[in-house]
Amino acid sequence: MIKFTLRLFKHLLILLLVSIPLQIIGAIILLPVCYLVKSTRLPYYLRWFDCADFYIGRDTSTYENIIKTGAWNRYTWLAWRNPTNYFEYVVLGVKVDYSLYLIETNDINGKVGDSTGDHAGYRYTEMALGDKVIYEYSYIKKWSDKTCLRFRMGYKIGSVKSNKLGSWIQQCLVLSPYKSYSGG
Repeated sequence: MIKFTLRLFKHLLILLLVSIPLQIIGAIILLPVCYLVKSTRLPYYLRWFDCADFYIGRDTSTYENIIKTGAWNRYTWLAWRNPTNYFEYVVLGVKVDYSLYLIETNDINGKVGDSTGDHAGYRYTEMALGDKVIYEYSYIKKWSDKTCLRFRMGYKIGSVKSNKLGSWIQQCLVLSPYKSYSGG
């Protein structure tokens, strides 16, 4: 319990002192930038506010399709849907440059989550990545067949198999008290 409390405190400090101020700055700066910059990537000096997919080797098609629908949609994606996305992956996150090794998990009953095939419950995973320990806490509490409380903290590990060498794992702290639920 102490380990969890210290980690929660760390992530709350990052959220309050770093992430939220950056997101507010991004919401202000990105409004004119999204109308003026026509390229798919933001200028280098604004990279922290950009979509990380271009820089970490992920599929960029969703974001490219959003850009095609106009500057306002691009702005809402970058400033509100995925704020400081690059920053959360490349600065706060970790790069898988060593093999991941499972240290501890309680994930024995399938995937805890809010999507189809997932279920409500609690999941904790801790892994070693070189000399660094990364972890993920997830908690889903169903309110009804279609809504839930969602808590996720740490790094978006998922599974060992989903994190190939060279990939990036995003840091996160998510509390959604009333989220749509389509799990089982």
